[in-house]
Amino acid sequence: MIIITNVGYGDKFWPYMVNTPYADKVGHVGIFGTLSYFCNLAFSNRLSKRRFKIFTTTTFIILVVVTLEEISQAFIPSRTCDILDWTADLIGLALGQWLAHLTLKKASRSGNANPNSTSN
Repeated sequence: MIIITNVGYGDKFWPYMVNTPYADKVGHVGIFGTLSYFCNLAFSNRLSKRRFKIFTTTTFIILVVVTLEEISQAFIPSRTCDILDWTADLIGLALGQWLAHLTLKKASRSGNANPNSTSN
């Protein structure tokens, strides 16, 4: 998706994004929320034992990559570096991490938890 958009073909593949208000922002939340959710499930042994940790290691790594990708858009003629896109990315990352935490917590209660998981 990023490559298609970077080369300027995003409007051809996703024409509804141009005509629908806030579709781009909702797309950012959905894409990065899904990525965060599945990565946090896949690497659930990276969850912290501390209760008040804001980001898991997995979410932090994704955050760094997403931030660099958003900054790189300032140097690509067909893209724009947008703080609101980055904010939508953060919301998606947080929602994905939260849902993964809930999924793992529910699985641990039912006895189906990943044996490598350290979540509480």
